[in-house]
Amino acid sequence: MTFKNEKAKEDWLEIVKINSIDDFSKLVIELIEKWANLMEKEAKPFKDIVIGTWDQIKLEYLLPIGDDIGFIMVFALTYLMHVWHKGDEIKEWLKVECDVNLEDK
Repeated sequence: MTFKNEKAKEDWLEIVKINSIDDFSKLVIELIEKWANLMEKEAKPFKDIVIGTWDQIKLEYLLPIGDDIGFIMVFALTYLMHVWHKGDEIKEWLKVECDVNLEDK
């Protein structure tokens, strides 16, 4: 997973540390990292790969099918937008596709 900068990497490591207490949290962290790495392999703009790669993650982790913008996806995108190098693309996608404006957040 490629980070925005060194501070973002430090923040992510703190998130991982905090979320290493129980199995569910560990699994969500693993899912987020795997999804980011999968999207990076695609080497395309975020908007062109977000749903296709999320479908792959849903199948691998046996997440509910049909709820593309579900709780876990939004949770993952929230973390990724703050630390991942494509964070600005996530914000723009959420604004356009989901009518969510996070500019002031």
